[in-house]
Amino acid sequence: MPKFKPILSFVLWLALFYGLLITPWPGMKRTYAGYFQSLGNILFARHDGPRRTRFQPLDNRDRAWPDNFDTAILIGNRYALNDQGKPKVFLLAVDAWQMGWTPTAFLVALVLATPISWQRRLWSLLLSLLCVHSFILLTVGISIWNESTRISLVTLTPFWKAIANQVEDLALDPVGPGFFAAALIWILVSFRRQDFTCLPPD
Repeated sequence: MPKFKPILSFVLWLALFYGLLITPWPGMKRTYAGYFQSLGNILFARHDGPRRTRFQPLDNRDRAWPDNFDTAILIGNRYALNDQGKPKVFLLAVDAWQMGWTPTAFLVALVLATPISWQRRLWSLLLSLLCVHSFILLTVGISIWNESTRISLVTLTPFWKAIANQVEDLALDPVGPGFFAAALIWILVSFRRQDFTCLPPD
């Protein structure tokens, strides 16, 4: 039983940290959505050339999307006009909390619950946040690129469009890829080879 105590302690701390982080405290979802939109505009917004991309709060008064969706990614092509003679625009609606904060909270909880020194935990946390943000931004970029086909910014054959749709669906899956990426990042940044040589014998 003693050899299972570190594992049990880790699991309990993980559940506590993740529970605290994932709880939608008053105003937290709105705050994170604002951060997500600001970061998206810094990295993806375009106002020159044919492409126009902008992140903004989602206006969901007509209930066209699920209630948890909070962010609109507007993708426009100023050189392609619709029937009204205006530039074509496609609106990609996403749930910033599910897409960004859920895997981030899981990764932070993993790092905080890991039984290593606090100095190592802090460095691991900084590097983990950088890595998980890169993963989240990659999924956003994949979605923007694939949906750009709707307004003639990107042209794909039916075969490659089907592949791109599958990749986007996988990237936007609310559970699998985000949690897998968080766990992989945690292992890579939090552990050293010697940590595995210090495991208690069976």
